[in-house]
Amino acid sequence: MKNSETKDFVAYEYLSINVKSEKEPLYIDCYENFGWILINNSALVDNEDYYINNSNTNDNKLINLKFKRDRRIKNKVKLLSLQRKLETSLKELEKLEREPVIVGATYAMIIGVIGTIFMALSVFSITASNPLYIPGILFGIVGILGWVIPYFIFLKIKGNKEQENTALIEEQYNTIYDSCEQARKLID
Repeated sequence: MKNSETKDFVAYEYLSINVKSEKEPLYIDCYENFGWILINNSALVDNEDYYINNSNTNDNKLINLKFKRDRRIKNKVKLLSLQRKLETSLKELEKLEREPVIVGATYAMIIGVIGTIFMALSVFSITASNPLYIPGILFGIVGILGWVIPYFIFLKIKGNKEQENTALIEEQYNTIYDSCEQARKLID
């Protein structure tokens, strides 16, 4: 017996992306404006022990989002162009949000290595065949400062870079929302 209601054939295209769990709602909202329908979202667990032992990393867990949409969606060429613009803005947003930590950590590590060099000079000065106590103590003081100061340098540079990037991040969000709004108008 045949079903009296026949469904029209729909060819779908599929998209799978990996995003940080904190950005999951943003990506879902954005892609739905481009006609994509969320069919599955699941956590990616490459090393489950790592996430269990480091509970503070759960915010950075990757989520796999799987979408589908009708291949014959209207205005597909314009939508693809807008989607590329969206994806570029999303990547730039992630870069801008990571940048303060990376720049701050880089400066802190460089100063820490310099502090380690001074600490090594201190040890060599004191353990030499003719010990040089005064230079050794001075090198040690500079070495200890080189190990303590990086933390404060990291915080200062990170804070400054976050302030610099605030306007750029807001600009990227505006680009993202504009792209989504334009895409929604194209599919409605």
